[in-house]
Amino acid sequence: MKKTAKVVLLFCCFLFLRNFANAQTQKLFKGIVLDTSGQPLSGATISLKGTKVETTTNDSGQFQISVADVSKEIVVSLVGYNSQFVSVSGKDSAQISLIPVQADGNAVVVTALGIARKTRGLVYATQSVKTSELTDVRDANNFVNSLSGKVANVLITQGSGGPGSGARIVLRGNRSIQQSNTALIVVDGVPMLNVTTNVPGGTFGSFQGPDGASNLNADDIESLTVLRGASAAALYGSQAGNGVLVVATKKGKTGIHVDFNSGYASESVFALPKFQNTYGQGTNAEINTSVGSSWGAKMTGQTYTNSWGNNDTYSAQDDNVKDFFRNGSSFINYVGFSGGNDKTKAYFSYTNNATQGIVPKNNLMRHNINLRVFQQFTDKLSVDARLTYIHQKINNMPRTGEENSPVFDMYQIPRSVKLSEAKNYQQENTSTGLMEPTTWPSTLNSIYQNPYWMINNTSINSERDRIMGFMSLKYDITSWLNIAGRANLDRSLDDLDQSYQDGTILWTNAGNGGNYITSSFKNTQQWYDVILSGKNELNKDWTINYNAGSIFRDYKYVYNTLNTNGLYVANKFSVAFAKALSATPQAGGDQTQSVFGTANFAYKDALFFDGSYRNDWDSRLASPYSYGYYSAGVAAVLSDLFKLPQKISYLKVNASYAEVGNGGQEQIRNVVYNYTQSAGNGEISRNSVYPIPNLKPEIVKNIEATVEAKFFNNRFGFAATYYKSNSINQLISLSTPVATGYATKYINAGNIQNSGWEFTLQATPIKNEDFNWDVAVNFSMNKSKIKKISDDISTIYLSSEARAAQVAITTGGKYGDLYGYKWATNDQGQHIVDANGLPVATTTTQYLGNFNPTALLGWTNTFTYKRFYLRVLTDGRIGGTLVSGTEMNLAFSGITEGTEKFREGGLALGGVTADGTVNTKTVTAQQFWTASSVTGQRYGTGEFFAYDATNFRLREFSFGYDIPVKSTSLIKTLKLSAVARNLFWIYRGSSRMDIPGIGKRKMWFDPDMSMGNGNYQGVEYGAMPATRTWGVNLKVGF
Repeated sequence: MKKTAKVVLLFCCFLFLRNFANAQTQKLFKGIVLDTSGQPLSGATISLKGTKVETTTNDSGQFQISVADVSKEIVVSLVGYNSQFVSVSGKDSAQISLIPVQADGNAVVVTALGIARKTRGLVYATQSVKTSELTDVRDANNFVNSLSGKVANVLITQGSGGPGSGARIVLRGNRSIQQSNTALIVVDGVPMLNVTTNVPGGTFGSFQGPDGASNLNADDIESLTVLRGASAAALYGSQAGNGVLVVATKKGKTGIHVDFNSGYASESVFALPKFQNTYGQGTNAEINTSVGSSWGAKMTGQTYTNSWGNNDTYSAQDDNVKDFFRNGSSFINYVGFSGGNDKTKAYFSYTNNATQGIVPKNNLMRHNINLRVFQQFTDKLSVDARLTYIHQKINNMPRTGEENSPVFDMYQIPRSVKLSEAKNYQQENTSTGLMEPTTWPSTLNSIYQNPYWMINNTSINSERDRIMGFMSLKYDITSWLNIAGRANLDRSLDDLDQSYQDGTILWTNAGNGGNYITSSFKNTQQWYDVILSGKNELNKDWTINYNAGSIFRDYKYVYNTLNTNGLYVANKFSVAFAKALSATPQAGGDQTQSVFGTANFAYKDALFFDGSYRNDWDSRLASPYSYGYYSAGVAAVLSDLFKLPQKISYLKVNASYAEVGNGGQEQIRNVVYNYTQSAGNGEISRNSVYPIPNLKPEIVKNIEATVEAKFFNNRFGFAATYYKSNSINQLISLSTPVATGYATKYINAGNIQNSGWEFTLQATPIKNEDFNWDVAVNFSMNKSKIKKISDDISTIYLSSEARAAQVAITTGGKYGDLYGYKWATNDQGQHIVDANGLPVATTTTQYLGNFNPTALLGWTNTFTYKRFYLRVLTDGRIGGTLVSGTEMNLAFSGITEGTEKFREGGLALGGVTADGTVNTKTVTAQQFWTASSVTGQRYGTGEFFAYDATNFRLREFSFGYDIPVKSTSLIKTLKLSAVARNLFWIYRGSSRMDIPGIGKRKMWFDPDMSMGNGNYQGVEYGAMPATRTWGVNLKVGF
């Protein structure tokens, strides 16, 4: 890989230097492009008439283009504006004003396989995101979080792992029961690897590793288009069933340009559990330092001897949890160089991301280096090449979940314990010379530990080296036909090490010297394609655009893990000191070979008929390994075909049908044998998975229809889309009887349906010379239904555990249904209590709700006044139910705010006993919250802790000023802005249950933060708190 990278890098550098040498022999013509109100227009194309030389304006509307002295005119064009021809003869610069035209659907977006198309000819819905909305307010943890609220029907969930952790991107609902539901990400026409190194699969937890998407650098993105449905993504084949994010990266421009973007943001906790601060450590209303619960006496400043044997004051520590977390920070610096002439263009960038997480000692450092070169060798032959190198290091990734993890350990601290005492976490063992844990008032000594021990004496570190690059050749056979070939490589090397000092609960055995685990992950994707593209005018009314091609994709992975299972030399973290070294190797991959074709017929550039077909030969399937799928659609620009009222500027309708395949999983068609080291020459054992020789491809069938309209000379517009998709032949893993000799087997079954509506609205309520107000709104609703699992199975659980709730897939239900125990009721709906007046729980799990929102809303307001601008994004999710395992566990220990009332008794729960007798007894708060039918500490009755996940928030805020600079200055543009994310809640849902005497409680956690980015969602248990950021951003153009 290194040799190949060096060859590509040297080639790109040669073209890059040649570019600048040639650039110096050209005359540079400079200018600025404005609208009629004097506001700069970014993204306008400036081309030299009669040649292929072109460039685009920057964010301040400025450009420079290399011209010959004999040149006469340049052409200035921008979608939505009349093009202008400007003479350059005898001039060095010009100020150019463009006049708006009526909306005509001529905006160009990048679609499947990097093919650029006008929106008027698309038979499916797409939505684009402005790059400024990705780079003004940047999310340092993961690039994809910046999409929240900006695209209809996109639900982003951040994994609980700190900076760089993986995120989940769901478009139009969940489709797959046990395979990935995350959208495919395509960069410059080729799907990128988006592998996550580790994902928590249940509430007990693990650690959330980094994914591939977090490596994307927003400053290198030229455009981003979201293809939500299968119709738009059909040509991407088996990877595209969940929709696609299409990213096009920046290219070189004519002339010489330098851009600098620097941002600093401070991060603080945004959502913490609500704590009571009236009663301290103890039980039964008495001080007791031998326990970790907070059922003790009322805190009035009494003098007492604390858990460490020191004299102390028994007083409330209101912020002991909050103060454990530090203020995080992110410092992201980007510099990009672009230059070229009519033959050669190059782009080089470097970005450094230094992020400090809110958990002490958790830090990320990432370096992105990007080089792209374009060379027009002849009038017919051109080459485009890009090489991206990423080095990323994450130190001390925190564990998450209901386990010995720093966050959950900290949540358990008694309300009277000072942080200064908690920092006394270790002491020397005089007989061994080793550091060992000091006393810690844990609520459960077998699982929870001092959080300062965890952050100082354990570590999980990740280091990644990744190279992504492509080289493409394009040859213009004729003026209407070209052929292009492309080779792409995406390879990532991840090293992960875990160290646990002797004395760490759960992760080491006492006196075993500690433990050390090291893992390596190597993922490689090679992609080669060739595409023949043409465009012909059949007659004066009809034209055809067509593409035909072939794709070869090969993916391989090699994973290796070494576990010392104890250390002979205590706390010396090396496999050389392993007590019982075990190795877990894993390797695999798959290969797909494909052919495809597309055709688009256009009548008067107003009526369009579109079709595509693709056939895959997939190594994961049985011979002959083949399956095919297709798409078909129609679009009509009615405003061009018919005379409509003058107020209607643009009216278009389209409809389509498509199928997308998914080959499944490798190494499950045949019996697989494993080798294990043991006495003698080792042993061979059969894999525990029963083979499925007739594996079928998973298929997603999708229909959709859209109406798009614009009015009042493009001042107001909307689009409405209806869709329905069915995912069939799901690949499902099931447990098998012991007698079979296998533990699990796979079956092809299932039919999951998603249907819904998507609405987008754009408006410009105010527009004059000095002031402009733009509004963008998106609203979507998705409805899921499990049509069928199989004839023999009606329910599948996404996790076998049920600490607070389970996620069940049930025929007739919805994807994401939550089941847990409830407060039992009789036939009259009355709650049942026992002889002590405490709730009686159901004997089986019952339906609690569904974790998916019923609707999503995003609302962006952008204001510009002269050189000032303000952008505010408000978004929300409506409906859905989430269960808080964290609150369930903490309530058992008297820590949460809801446990403060009725400490002295008097809590009347009402209800009736099993024989119907009206309950007149009262109980104390401790009796209620510690009842096994309510919390049970680690396992409890989920109904008491189920919340309406509806919430609205001020998601993003950006206020800036475009600082004026002299035309003769080296600096061409200068922008300074104040930015923020997650400023405050506008509305939050409450607990589903109104507990008698206690009432409803406001949702305290952030539904956007999940334990992991896998399919197990809906239960919050020990997840990282969400954060709020404030910062400044500086953009400079030279």
